[in-house]
Amino acid sequence: MMPLRRTTALLIALTAGLSVLAQGIYSYGRLAEPDLLAEIWRMAGYFTILTNSAVLAHFAALAAGRQFSAARHGGLLVAIGMVGLYGQPSITGAGPPPGLGWWADQGLHTAVPVMVALWWAAFAPKGALRWPVMLMWLVWPLAYFTYAIARGMLTGFWPYGFLDLHQLGPAAVLRNMAQVLAAFAVLGATVFAVARISR
Repeated sequence: MMPLRRTTALLIALTAGLSVLAQGIYSYGRLAEPDLLAEIWRMAGYFTILTNSAVLAHFAALAAGRQFSAARHGGLLVAIGMVGLYGQPSITGAGPPPGLGWWADQGLHTAVPVMVALWWAAFAPKGALRWPVMLMWLVWPLAYFTYAIARGMLTGFWPYGFLDLHQLGPAAVLRNMAQVLAAFAVLGATVFAVARISR
């Protein structure tokens, strides 16, 4: 029988994968002129989709018996935690989507972040963390900002309004990015502190 650590990792991988798939099906069904490749490319512009896909890959590997460092576990928790925090209706101001979209939204922004946090608390290694790792955890959002802005300048597609360089201008976008990075840093420091206490 598969150990509980790996069984729950498989459950998280399945939840993340099904949530991304449900979002794809929902979004594709709403297109006036359906184009599968175009929809995949559009979805690949979102931090939410990319981070949930990273969760899928990470936890599928764990379910298969792979081992990862405490830093990698913590970094993924910070990233998916931000997806959960920033994706809530109270933050976005958007109402819940109908039907399958609601299930996808709940999976991507609530179920997966909560499941990852619980798995991390129960099973992830924590003792090897040192404070510079908190700087490493900022690499993923910085890489995403670079990717999203470069993509937006080339295609005109801005997945998140706070990054829309054309509408807001460089100063406002830099300010928005700094605020989001500060939130990442606060969450990262919280994860680091909890890890140090519970090691």
